[in-house]
Formats: sequence, structure tokens, C-alpha cells
Amino acid sequence: MPRKPAIQRKESAKEANPPSSPASDILKEADKLKTQLSVILEQSPMIIIIADTEGRIEYVNRKFNDVTGYSLAEVAGKTPRVLKSGETPLEVYKSLWETITSGNVWTGEFHNKKKSGGYYWGHASIAPIKNSEGEIINFIGMEEDFTARKNAEDALIQAHKRVEELSQAKDIFIQNITHELKTPLSVILGNISLLRDIAPKESAKEWTRLLDMEERNAIRLRRSIEQILQLGKLDSAELKKEPVQLDKLLQDVYLEHLPIANMKGVDLDLSLDKFELQADRELLRLAISNFVSNSVKFTDKGSVELSMKVLGDSVLVRVSDTGIGISKENQSKLFQKFFKADPNAPGSGIGLALSYTIINKHGGKISVKSELEKGSAFEIVLPRGG
Repeated sequence: MPRKPAIQRKESAKEANPPSSPASDILKEADKLKTQLSVILEQSPMIIIIADTEGRIEYVNRKFNDVTGYSLAEVAGKTPRVLKSGETPLEVYKSLWETITSGNVWTGEFHNKKKSGGYYWGHASIAPIKNSEGEIINFIGMEEDFTARKNAEDALIQAHKRVEELSQAKDIFIQNITHELKTPLSVILGNISLLRDIAPKESAKEWTRLLDMEERNAIRLRRSIEQILQLGKLDSAELKKEPVQLDKLLQDVYLEHLPIANMKGVDLDLSLDKFELQADRELLRLAISNFVSNSVKFTDKGSVELSMKVLGDSVLVRVSDTGIGISKENQSKLFQKFFKADPNAPGSGIGLALSYTIINKHGGKISVKSELEKGSAFEIVLPRGG
């Protein structure tokens, strides 16, 4: 007798929880999937719009509201034209509609208008949704708000244009100022030559010393002006390549600097091989001349050597000296425009920067070895083909 109520309770529990059927399991899974999809749509980082076959909006997600400012209630039954800014050509909308109604995916960009009157850039993919018979029943649009990236790209383009404008203005300024400086320099150098002819015999030695000094300074200034002009041109200029006998070019550079080296009591040595390469003769001469000029300038005793060695289809040009040397720290700055290890040293500080640009345009490479108070060696490797 005491067990009977327990049996009755067990039977009642069984009746209250009948076993589930396959159909109910499928419905439960479908509800679960529907809930998951709804959450995915709502929490998507993309703007999502679902429209009927006429393009009327049926659904928008939370991201749509966050970006545009419109709620579903405000846009339901309307077309996406509510976002139209007037900046997208009608041909784009026509192409879009023809593409998606043909069953294909359309991808493109819009500059859309927000409810607040502001604008945003959207990268959109719009596709048809089809039923099991292949009929289009809806359209879905997914749009990425890339306003920040677009604005950054536009700012970069504008900055690039501004840099180009400034570069052109710089080139014009350099051309004008170098012309204005070169004209009076030519007059000065001409007058120095005249003064040599009329120098009093009793003080000819003193006059020669002073005029030599004036001439050297005028020539150095003219050289600096020419280098500034060349540096401005090199950024956009093409090399005028021609066959160049490098050994003869180095001979000219050697003879150019020999008088100054002799005046300082510094030996200027030359060692050559025969080698022909394709190069811009004047620019290459200027580049190598700058290295020799620097070596002579910063060597007060000992020697400067200009040499070359053929390395198959390339050539090594070496300029070495026993001068003051260059610190490790300054070696990394040598080819920067207007850099001078000693701010009080003569020169504009663009010679080596110019040389580096010229050698680089010829496909060459430069290496530096230097030690303070022991000297420096610059090695330039140039390909035969330039």
C-alpha cells in the first residue's frame, strides 16, 4: 500500500514530459538558427539592408542606425534613395539595378548622406536572395563604412599634390636665385683677370696672393651655386648617357685639383686602368670631383689618391686620403643634404649629397671607411652599362 502513490507519481511525470518527435527537434533547431542569424545581423560590424524585389527596405541592422542616424521605422517601405547625396552618377544606380535584377552581385562605392546632413563613404556589395526555385525574393546589401580611411587617402593625395607644388616652386626659386648669383660672379671673375694685368710691378707678389685668394673663393662660390642647381634638377632629370672613357675623365679631375693640392703641400696621386662605361659625362665628373675636392680640403699633410680598378663588367673608383677622418656618428650623415661635420668649414654641404644622387642614378654604390686623425677612403662601384 505505501508504494502505490509513488507509482502513480512516476506515471504522472511520464505523462507530463512525453518524448520529443523528430519534427519538434527540427523546429527547435530552426528557431535556434533563426535567433543566431538575427543576433549576427544585429551585431554585424557591416551596415546591412534587406529590401523587397522593388527595392523597398524591409530590414536594417543596428550598424545602419549607428552610421546613418535612421531607425528601421523611419526607412521601412522606402528605397535606399533616402541616403542619396547627389554625388553618385545616375549611370551607377542604373548599372546596379540591372546587375542585381539579373541575379548577379554588384560591388561599388557610395558617398551617402546621413540623417544629420553629414556624409559617409560606404563600400557596398548588393546581391539577390533567391528561393528554392531560383526566383529573386529579396535583395541584401552589405556596406562597410570606410569614411576614416577615405578621408586619410584624400588627405594623403592632397599632401602629395602640395609637395609637388612646393617642389616646383623650389625648382623655380633655385633657378632664379642661381641665375642672379652667377651673373655678378662672372663679373667678379672677369675683373680679377683684369686686375692681374694692371697690378703694380713693385707689389705684384702681394697682388697675386690676394687675387688668387679672391679667385679661389669666387670659384668655390660658383661651384656651390652650380651644385645647388644640379641638385634641384636631378630629382626629375633623366641622365644623358653616352660612352665615357673613365680613365680620361679621372685624369681631368686629377688635373683640376692638382694646383690646390700642390699649394697645400699635399701629394695628389693617380692610378688608372682603361675602362669605358655608359654614363652622363658631366654629372659623373662632378660626382667624383666632389670626393676628390673633399679629400684635398680636409687633408693638411700626407696624400690624396685617386685610383680605379676594373672588376669585370664594373669598375671600382677609390678616393683615399690621410686627412682628419670622419667619426662613426657622422659617417651615417655624410650624404644628407647640407650636412657639414664642421659647421665652420667652407662649402655648402651639398657636394656629397649630390654625388650620392648621381652615383645612385648610374646604378652605382658608395662605401666609406674612415678613422679620426687617420684618413678616409671612399669606394664607388659603377656598372659598365650605367
